Amino acid sequence: MRVQILIKIVVALLAGGVAYLLTNITEQPKIWQITLSVFVGGVVLVVQFLIEVADQLRRNNEKVGRISEAAAHLAGAEGSLGRHSLTRLVEAAARLESGNSLQNRFARRQGEKLSQLFEGLKLGRAEHPGDAPEWMLGLTETATASIAATSMTSFEQLQGFVDEGDFWESDLGIRYLEAQRHAIRRKVHVRRLFVLHDEEPDEKRLARLLKRHTHVGVDVRTIRLDAIPDSHQHILEDFIIFDREIGFDFKIAQNNRRVINGVSLSRDTDVLDTKVETRQTAFDEVWALATATEESRAREDTDGPDGDQLRGRLGRFRLERLFRPQLRDAPPG
Repeated sequence: MRVQILIKIVVALLAGGVAYLLTNITEQPKIWQITLSVFVGGVVLVVQFLIEVADQLRRNNEKVGRISEAAAHLAGAEGSLGRHSLTRLVEAAARLESGNSLQNRFARRQGEKLSQLFEGLKLGRAEHPGDAPEWMLGLTETATASIAATSMTSFEQLQGFVDEGDFWESDLGIRYLEAQRHAIRRKVHVRRLFVLHDEEPDEKRLARLLKRHTHVGVDVRTIRLDAIPDSHQHILEDFIIFDREIGFDFKIAQNNRRVINGVSLSRDTDVLDTKVETRQTAFDEVWALATATEESRAREDTDGPDGDQLRGRLGRFRLERLFRPQLRDAPPG
């Protein structure tokens, strides 16, 4: 700052010196030589400061414009993300050291991916290469009304289905079931439709598979592949629909191995019809044709209009099942 002021003073002195030389060459009176040189030097000095002030005002106006634009964007984002989440995000980003370090490059990359997700959701479709467990778990943790999912099921041979093999025993499978348990505690209705591809499914393995889900409160039903009408064959793939609003699809490698090439989120918009509503309707219709487990039937009965009475009947039914062997073996009185 001091250097810039000294430069301005030097320029003003040079301008005054030039004016003095010109007036001296023209043999002007001494008083006019001094007066004009001082006046010209002063004008040059003042003009330099005025130019600097104007430039500073221009930069300030640009900053104010950027701040206003950022504030408008933040205000809009606050309505969708919530003030707490948005404030934490901005404050955490501000605390990062500036520069081009690895952590900054990684943080920028994550910010770009988050922006792509938001833009995709706005447009109606977001893509993610490879597996995206954070999307699936995050949607399960934030659903408020319903979760409808299909599971293509085969025990005879691996066909590349998403949750075949040991998926439900893996870390992701266990976390997913636990997330569904918490969703059910929030009164979210979770349904899973198992589409059986085997002509004669392994009953014991199927029972163990279904038990994992009914144990956490998921309503499950099964349906044979050949029992699904031709008009609903488009349901024959693994997908999840959250709150009848967002569809979660898997892209599976066509090599009979459970390799997820990518996932996508979709929602119906005024511009893009991603068939989420159509798929939900097809799911509901096939669900009505499917076979419910005993636990699911009991749960549906107790959730009906006469739930309290039916819960009492269910309790008596379970007691009768528990003591029926003893009553059968008891000697006649």
